[in-house]
Amino acid sequence: CVCPPGWTGTRCQTQCPEGTYGKDCNKTLCDCLHGSSCDRWSGCVCPPGWTGTRCQTQCPEGTYGRDCAKTCGCQNGASCSPDDGRCNCTAGWYGSNCDGACPKGRYGWRCRQVCSCKNNATCHHVDGSCACVPPWGGRNCDK
Repeated sequence: CVCPPGWTGTRCQTQCPEGTYGKDCNKTLCDCLHGSSCDRWSGCVCPPGWTGTRCQTQCPEGTYGRDCAKTCGCQNGASCSPDDGRCNCTAGWYGSNCDGACPKGRYGWRCRQVCSCKNNATCHHVDGSCACVPPWGGRNCDK
């Protein structure tokens, strides 16, 4: 009797023991990483964010989820969480895809910094630098 993957025994009556898989359960021990489980038919079943025969490789940048099959929508240099696709925005940007510049008067990481520009100067959303309106000058446009 030729057993299908995941089964063994003279009449294919026994499921593969924990940690083994494949035809006749004679494939290598799963030795799965990162909390993955061993499937008796195909081997390691990786959690979202991991791939490889032992789930040893994190999803490449720009992909996420189970088998790294989903594409991230992060913009403006933001990184993407390999497990759930959440964007980690760079300074000056916010929103689920990091596609919004900080609102007027704010700048920096998560738009937490308050601009110090004076006299109708424009504040840069990334670094808080001021673009002065003549005749004003100086770091904060107050001279």
